[in-house]
Amino acid sequence: MKKLSLIIKREFISKVRNKSFIVMTFLSPLLFVCIAVLVGYLSTMEKENASSIAIHDASGVFVKQFKNKKNIRYIDLSFLPFKIAKDTAAKSYDGLLYIPSVDSLQQLKSKVEYISEESPSLNFVSEVEQIVDSILTSDKLNALGFDSKKIEDSRVSSSLKLSKFSGGETVKGLNEIKLFIGGAFGYLIMMFIVIYGNFVMRSVIEEKTNRIIEIIISSVKPFQLMMGKIIGNALAGLLQFVIWAIMGGVLFFIFSYLFGFQLGASVVSTDTIHHIQPDMLSTIKIYISEILTLPLGTLFISFLLYFAGGYFLYSSFYAAIGAAVDSETDSQQF
Repeated sequence: MKKLSLIIKREFISKVRNKSFIVMTFLSPLLFVCIAVLVGYLSTMEKENASSIAIHDASGVFVKQFKNKKNIRYIDLSFLPFKIAKDTAAKSYDGLLYIPSVDSLQQLKSKVEYISEESPSLNFVSEVEQIVDSILTSDKLNALGFDSKKIEDSRVSSSLKLSKFSGGETVKGLNEIKLFIGGAFGYLIMMFIVIYGNFVMRSVIEEKTNRIIEIIISSVKPFQLMMGKIIGNALAGLLQFVIWAIMGGVLFFIFSYLFGFQLGASVVSTDTIHHIQPDMLSTIKIYISEILTLPLGTLFISFLLYFAGGYFLYSSFYAAIGAAVDSETDSQQF
């Protein structure tokens, strides 16, 4: 047991003193936080700079259906000749939505055109197509003798109420939440195994190449050496994860304070909370209560068991690969 502890200590110290380990330990959180801050900054810029879309509706039917939004502003240029409107849009706006004049609205199914230098987003294209489809559908229904307004008013939206045999209520999406929790745990286990199992393999290859292992094997059993390497690398990995978590949280709060970014999509004020609908509050309470009914203790214990068992199992495979190959290049095929 003393020899095993010495091997673990040696493996742990050699790993944490490695320059690449130190650099990645302290650089990775900074890199991730900088990326998160950059994404947040770019998203705020996108919201502030709304797209300006000019509309030239020769039919006079569609232009009133396009409403301004936070990220899109529509400008009606239908009063101008098309050529002048096109030149104006090319200089002053992000794009021009052209709806030609036709004898029948049904002819517009493939004639509505969006002109711009850059390709529009799929959301914008889908929104325009939905507006055009809605108007053309109403026009066709009216032509067939149906009252499109009555048909639209007759549409009914239903909501399925979910409950348990025990009498309690439940809500939609709980299975997806459970799936997300399981997937997150599985991804964390996989990443830990891949990263630090690879460290074990490299350590074995390095000592085998330098012939240090021949001296070590003369003093300890191969099983003790393997366990020492696996446990030592695991402890170094756990230390790195703890440092990442602490540094990531601290840096995120610092950047949020310095640059004025909020920790989330928006800050919810007290007045906003008071105006939340009671139905929404009850739904949130049901979500929280359903999550709390999950066997959290069993989940945590199972995660630890699978985490430790999976790491020990696959790290031993990595160690076996390291012992079987002559160089790190040969190990890449595995």
